[in-house]
Amino acid sequence: LHHAYDQVTFYQARFHAAGIEKCDLNDPSVLSCIPLLSKVDINQNQQSLLAENRIGGRLIANSTSGSTGETLCFFNDLRSWTCSQATVARNHEWLGFRIGERQAILWGAPMDIRKSDRFRGRIHSWFHNLLLLSSYDLSAGTLHAYIVQLRRFRPFLFTSYPGPLTVLSEFMLGHGFSLPSVRAIIVSAENLYSWQKEIIERAFS
Repeated sequence: LHHAYDQVTFYQARFHAAGIEKCDLNDPSVLSCIPLLSKVDINQNQQSLLAENRIGGRLIANSTSGSTGETLCFFNDLRSWTCSQATVARNHEWLGFRIGERQAILWGAPMDIRKSDRFRGRIHSWFHNLLLLSSYDLSAGTLHAYIVQLRRFRPFLFTSYPGPLTVLSEFMLGHGFSLPSVRAIIVSAENLYSWQKEIIERAFS
């Protein structure tokens, strides 16, 4: 809280508006006086939410998928981004997946989809053996096209939200499709319910 008060313009204004002085921050009861932070607050005040004393100038734009109706935009610094990438690589190794093996991702974050469509994103996907599929259109025609792509690509690892992956799995079961190359599946960002897990396991054996 002291850091926010000293270094973050947005919180300085918010604390002052609530009548909170720096010395008040030592009292835990003052937390109830601080207004809740909303997605709108963050999206409309991105620059003023950056700490003045942040280390390193480079920031990496990031966002949530917007599955609740509004995307949340934020930044990672280079240190947190590299730590995140290292964590992902370690988790993949636990599955027997090595860097460079084929991975398919059924995802919905708009920023990730836009990046993958750009020239640099296509080069990145090619270099990392990555196939990125959008989860925004899961019509029968699109799902069939995805199956064709996945069979041609033959991924070892499949990563997705549980919801879209369940839809794809039901489509596979209903039409007799299989993807025998997939040896590991990661679900993320949503709760995985037992009924979804059962459908996914049946579809992917």
